[in-house]
Amino acid sequence: MPNTALMGLLAALALGPCAAEEPGVADAFTREFWRHEGGAAPELAYTTDYWSAISGGTGGHDRVIANLDLVLPADLDRLLGLARTRALVHVIHNNGASFSGDVTGDLQAISNIETGTRMTRPLQAWIEHHGRRNNWSIRVGLYDVNSEFDSLDASGVFLSGAHGMGTDIAQSGRNGPSTFPITSLGIRFARTLSPSTVLRIAVLDGVPDDAENLQRSTININAQEGAFSIAELDFTGKSIRLLGGAWGYSLPLPDIRQELGPHYGEHRSMGVYFRGETLPGDDTGRGAKAFFRVGVASDRTNAFDRFGSVGLSWAGLYASRPDDEAGLAILWAGSGRPQRELMRHQGVNVSASEWAAELTYKFAATDWLAIQPSVQFIFNPGLDRNAQNILAAGLRIVVAYAP
Repeated sequence: MPNTALMGLLAALALGPCAAEEPGVADAFTREFWRHEGGAAPELAYTTDYWSAISGGTGGHDRVIANLDLVLPADLDRLLGLARTRALVHVIHNNGASFSGDVTGDLQAISNIETGTRMTRPLQAWIEHHGRRNNWSIRVGLYDVNSEFDSLDASGVFLSGAHGMGTDIAQSGRNGPSTFPITSLGIRFARTLSPSTVLRIAVLDGVPDDAENLQRSTININAQEGAFSIAELDFTGKSIRLLGGAWGYSLPLPDIRQELGPHYGEHRSMGVYFRGETLPGDDTGRGAKAFFRVGVASDRTNAFDRFGSVGLSWAGLYASRPDDEAGLAILWAGSGRPQRELMRHQGVNVSASEWAAELTYKFAATDWLAIQPSVQFIFNPGLDRNAQNILAAGLRIVVAYAP
């Protein structure tokens, strides 16, 4: 894409109120879109990203990433007479195109629908039962941790993957934790402790699917893979929401420097995070929302041992466009000492961190169509000081159907 295309995207970001006057409610692909806290209607969404590296990157600077989502919920109380019980199946198809992996070389995913591998697979398939007073619930099955844990509304508008689940968690494990696009079997318990506080605990297979073949969908629970556990306390006040969580793997993982020698051994992988967001002053959900996130992880088993992000999103920034949403955010991931030692051994002029900034505007064109330009700046991509910083421009189109 030439620089004139970037200027066009920047113009679109700046001229939001010049779009069609008819408001819409189409949502871009975010974890919040698929929480599906009620109802039993199927949902279908087709998301297409076009990304171009305006500066930086290596060869073949344009990519089109596509993802299809089919969500099939079921009210088992109504269908089978199972009181306070529901089920959900969520299937995805992804074309496997890679922008961060093949073009920019950043480590935190410019697009949150990039998988790098063509796949058709179930993302979620669970059954959930609620207590009589609706103050607790239990969910069992194939489960996306980020559908409930480490998830905020204010950061949902951004296309960068690290504004969903933080990089400190997302990078962990032999095949990542159980989240998009690879998930595993698990059990989640939630308990309402007070009108403003919810406790969530989940335990899942420690190695989702087949780490050697991502196109293959398997369920393999055994003692050699261990378990991934996560607990989170969720507090919602009048004007703020706060999340605090801790996670870890039951079995030790190889030191990231293992190629340098067997004496590095294996170590536990664990971490903690804290994040929050401000809430709009009315029930419409419109207005400005600020958010932040900080997290730490074990440095001997994870490339990044520190992560932080901060941002601002604004729903209904223009009165004539009440369902549009704008956002500006910055994220930072700090590399641990072992990771820097490994990269220096590999001949890389390693950086202590990778930074990214994103500016985006989502046009809710109709109740079934959303159009969202995004501009992202990546500093020290791949933790390589010699790599040129990245300026990337993208356009997301989401077509969604829910009867």
